Amino acid sequence: MDGQGTTADLRDRVLQPLEDAGLQRFHFRTWLTAGMGFFTDAYDLFIIGVVTTLLVPLWHLSTLDLMLLNSTALFAAVLGALIFGRLMDRLGRKAIYGIEAVLLTAGALLSAFSTNIWMLLIFRFIVGLGVGGDYPMSGVIMSEYSNRKRRGFLVNAVFAMQGFGLLVGPAVAALLLAGGVPDTIAWRLMLGFGAIPAAVVIYLRRRIAETPHFTLVQRFGSSFPQNSARSHDKSLRIVSQSWGSGPSYGVDSQRPGWVVTSSRNWSWPMVQKRTRGTFSPSGSSE
Repeated sequence: MDGQGTTADLRDRVLQPLEDAGLQRFHFRTWLTAGMGFFTDAYDLFIIGVVTTLLVPLWHLSTLDLMLLNSTALFAAVLGALIFGRLMDRLGRKAIYGIEAVLLTAGALLSAFSTNIWMLLIFRFIVGLGVGGDYPMSGVIMSEYSNRKRRGFLVNAVFAMQGFGLLVGPAVAALLLAGGVPDTIAWRLMLGFGAIPAAVVIYLRRRIAETPHFTLVQRFGSSFPQNSARSHDKSLRIVSQSWGSGPSYGVDSQRPGWVVTSSRNWSWPMVQKRTRGTFSPSGSSE
């Protein structure tokens, strides 16, 4: 087997316990953490249409003003996706996951207190950056935390939260307007409510552990250990250290050729597994 094949095979074996784990509470917590971002994205992108309708008579908006207000967040989302996508590949998922939620929260709250169109444009631009950053990050986070069997289901479940956001947006608008809330206050409440779902997951996103896939690439790149038992053991120990309180890997000294895998943190599946033939003392699989 060539070096590239050996490297890929070894990486697959290190990640096998995560890939083989069944659905657990960890997966649903990750889904909620990632999905609330998609929920907020959809809500924020929808609600501005209702808000601009209310602002036309209040701020005497022109057609150009409406075009700018309705498109600023979309333009910023493209920019945010490019920026955050690049950053998460260079710095890691954990390093920046949650920053986009901060932008969504701050942008929504500041938008609600805007006093003129220029302030609202600036704050909607901030919201757009958060929306664009959330799309690649939450999708990748869910994909890399998922097990092999349910990866498609879990990733689709995250994207499905957009649908709920699109439903809640008009529901909030209808409730406020039907409840007799003055237009001067209703539009501010509509924008401000967008901060709530993003704010509740900031803490969870900042606590989440680095994904195992990125950890392996970051630590080893193309020179992932291939040859000796010492290299195998070193790779496992380094990955374990980088995961912190996540899964711990180690070679069972009492039973050559066995690898012990365990996990104790909510950010990882609760797995306790002993795998025969994962690594042998000579560095070849049995």
